[in-house]
Amino acid sequence: MFVEFYAMPLTTASVRTALPRTRLYRLSDRSGLLLEVPPAGSKRWRFRYRFNRAEKLISLGLYPTVSLRAARLQRDDARGLLARGIDPSVDRQLKRAARLRTFELVARDRLKSLGRIVEQRRLSEGTLRRATWILESHLFPRLGHRPIDEITAAEVLTVLKDIELRGLRDTARRARQSCSRVFRHAMGLGYISRDLTIESRELLEPPITQHHPGISDPMRLGELLRSIDGYTGREVVAIAFQLAPLFFVRPGELRQARWRQVDVPDALWHIPAECTKKRVPHVVPLSRQALQLLKRLREVSGTSEYLFPAQRNPAQPIAGNALNIALRRMGFSSREITPHGFRATASTLLSELGWRSEVIERQLAHADADRMRRIYNHAQYLTERRAMMQTWADYLRWASESAELLRRRVPAAVLKPLAAAARTRINPTDFRCCSSVNAFLAGRLSGCALARGKVPLGACQSGCHPEHDFHAVLLDERFERPARIHGCLSAATT
Repeated sequence: MFVEFYAMPLTTASVRTALPRTRLYRLSDRSGLLLEVPPAGSKRWRFRYRFNRAEKLISLGLYPTVSLRAARLQRDDARGLLARGIDPSVDRQLKRAARLRTFELVARDRLKSLGRIVEQRRLSEGTLRRATWILESHLFPRLGHRPIDEITAAEVLTVLKDIELRGLRDTARRARQSCSRVFRHAMGLGYISRDLTIESRELLEPPITQHHPGISDPMRLGELLRSIDGYTGREVVAIAFQLAPLFFVRPGELRQARWRQVDVPDALWHIPAECTKKRVPHVVPLSRQALQLLKRLREVSGTSEYLFPAQRNPAQPIAGNALNIALRRMGFSSREITPHGFRATASTLLSELGWRSEVIERQLAHADADRMRRIYNHAQYLTERRAMMQTWADYLRWASESAELLRRRVPAAVLKPLAAAARTRINPTDFRCCSSVNAFLAGRLSGCALARGKVPLGACQSGCHPEHDFHAVLLDERFERPARIHGCLSAATT
């Protein structure tokens, strides 16, 4: 129960001197404004009105925090809403809910949606982690607490420019994309009406594109392959290293490979769409060398579903930076080669070996640059790709063995044509092996008549060994064409 007193409009003095009584009472001002005085506690302002024939009462704040003048201004605002057919109580609830719809709350809701897509294997976990990191590291500290419908385009641009001024151009671009996705999510929920990042799209500096470095020099590639063969770390990582240049797939695809995807009888690795960058199934033909490595890997990987299980938790694949760290330990910097750079290496050297670009690009799982061709050309070139992958495996073996010659200080006159031959379409397995190379490794270069150009190309006075397939390409400086001499590495290195 309460008592209401109607008198002259309230004054500052009458409000200040209104004292509590045994029961709650109200002092009326004008146009529905009331001062409510309880038996205990602070005085509070109320606004009484009728909406759709129903009487309603809303609070306008406590006195003296809200003065008489401020209370009258709030009453006038509420009356203005009533004049437009808006219920002040409902309008207040909507505004309160809008204040709770902060940028971070909307972004978290979107991340939950992405989490469900990851569970359906339509998005990789790495994509979700990167999106979360961008938001938490660069956007939430500045925009997270702000109601999303109160954020302005200028505010967004300021945040992005601050990231850019720190030299993080690519991060600023990714942050703008993340902002855009959050705003579009809010648009779908009806919180805002437009994407505020549109204005900032042309105002950010373009990022400096840095492609993944790859080794294109056959001799340097051979050095890398020899280092990989000599890797003394965990055997699972060592085999992953040996398979990486053979497959030249994206590092994430290699790292998350599962045994159920490998078809040993048909010599194919089927990568499902949810594991690829383009969300398109991909097939990798397996060379003889790859099958041998997989056979050994099956023995060391245990019962894990992954080809390359983590050491502490076999239910998970090896860490994403495992191969990068191993490369650095072997003395190869990130400016020279990365695990992703094996793709550039394969693309470059296979092109120089004369393989068709369509076959190479299909094996790299690249989308065709020609839109119409991409729509209508679904050729897989699998027969050519099988042959190419086997030739590539043979080429890598040749490069590795050539690097062994370099390591053993074979004279430059012998090694010089190796690089030249590597850039021609000479197949190492087309030739037999000649024990004369043993003489070169022993420092008796003059002991080989073929090297001196005194016998026809392909002839050998020392006898051939068909069971050996190692070869070295030697150059007699008195002849324009190289003399091909094939030698037995096992005999030469004993």
